[in-house]
Amino acid sequence: QDESGQGCHCLEFDSWWNEGHNRRFVYIRYNISEGAFQMAIDEDSNLYHVPIAYGARTGEAVGVWDLHVGAELDILGRMTTLQRCSQTTAQWNKYWADRLLALRAQLVEELRKYETRKS
Repeated sequence: QDESGQGCHCLEFDSWWNEGHNRRFVYIRYNISEGAFQMAIDEDSNLYHVPIAYGARTGEAVGVWDLHVGAELDILGRMTTLQRCSQTTAQWNKYWADRLLALRAQLVEELRKYETRKS
């Protein structure tokens, strides 16, 4: 993968839940260019293509910027917390977080020029 993070075309996460005494695992892949999900559930040979997942709290469709470890999604009607991510996904998230946080800091600094002073 190149330094820019552009080599990552999919974000990959794991999650799990308990059904009785059994822990079930789900593997979630988000294709950045297509904006769609694929899911595989252990003990199920099917690969599910999911065009839209929703934020568990907002009910709104989620996009690439909503996906991180700890995010709560409604995928196929099941509330799912993204528990772990692949190394490539972690690198992609760090790459963009570093750049976006720096940009945010620049914007905040720029906006300070326009603050009105109360005396």
